[in-house]
Amino acid sequence: MFYLPPSESWYLTAARLSVTFDDGRKGSGTGFFVFDKVREQYFLITARHVVDPKYSPRGITMQAICSKFEMSFQWVENAGTSGPSIGYQTLTCDDPDYCFADGDTDVAGISFPHDYLPHKRDGNVYRPMSFSTEQIGTDEELGLRYAGEPVVFIGFPSNAPSKEIDTHKFYYPLLRQGVFAYPPVHGIPIEGQLSNNYGLLDSFAQSGFSGSPVVSIQKGWADGSWHPKKDFRAARVVGVVCGHYRSSEDRADGAHSGLSFFARSSSIHNVIQKLAAKETPH
Repeated sequence: MFYLPPSESWYLTAARLSVTFDDGRKGSGTGFFVFDKVREQYFLITARHVVDPKYSPRGITMQAICSKFEMSFQWVENAGTSGPSIGYQTLTCDDPDYCFADGDTDVAGISFPHDYLPHKRDGNVYRPMSFSTEQIGTDEELGLRYAGEPVVFIGFPSNAPSKEIDTHKFYYPLLRQGVFAYPPVHGIPIEGQLSNNYGLLDSFAQSGFSGSPVVSIQKGWADGSWHPKKDFRAARVVGVVCGHYRSSEDRADGAHSGLSFFARSSSIHNVIQKLAAKETPH
C-alpha cells in the first residue's frame, strides 16, 4: 500500500520561476531546491528549456540568453530553533550561470553561494524548503519502481491560484498525481528529444509544470505500522517534468495525449555533480 508523506513538506518544495531574457521576452516555469548537507549548498533544479531558449530539440531555437530570473518559494525562518515559522519569499538572480545535464537531457541547475542562500536578513535566517541530495533517486532505486505505481508532481501552471499579500502576489503550487506509464528503470527516447534518459507518466502536465519534481510515493511505514517494516520503501524524487508525450502522428491538433514525460533522476545527480565541481558557485 502506498502513502503520501506525513507532512506537507513536498508540496512546499516547488519554486515559481519568472524568467527574463536579454531580448526582452519573458517566460515562467517551475523549479525545486536540493540541499547538499555536506557542502551546505543549495541547488535549484528545473527543465533546461525553461531557462535556455537555445535548447530546443524540436528545431525551433532562439539565440536569447537568460539574463535574470525571480524565484518565489516557501521558506523556513530560523529552522531548528524554538520558534521557527514558514513564509513566502521572492529573490532575484542576475546573469545566472547554469549547468546542463550531459547527453542533452532537458535538465538545468544552478548553485548559490553561501551568502545568498540561506538568505539572512535582520538577524533571521531563511532557508528554502528543499529536498536533500539523499532524496534524489538513484538508478538502483528506479529499478524498484514499476509501471502503474503512483507519483505526484508539484508546479506552477499559468492557472495556479494566487492572492495578494501586502504588495506581493503569492502563488499556490498545484499538485497533480499519476502513475508510471512505463518502468522508469528503462530510459526511453522521446519523439523530437535528443537523448533517451526519460520516463513516462500517465498524467496531464500543462504548460508551467516544466521543471517540476516528480516524486514516487512512499510505500508502507518505516516504523512497521500497517505493513511490516521490511516492506517499507521511502519516497524519492525520480525526475523532472519536461513536457507532453506524443508521436509525430499523434493528435495533429496539438491536444495533450494524456501522457507526460520526465527526465530521470540520474540527470539531476549529473547536474549537481557538475555544479559541485565548480570552484566558485554562482
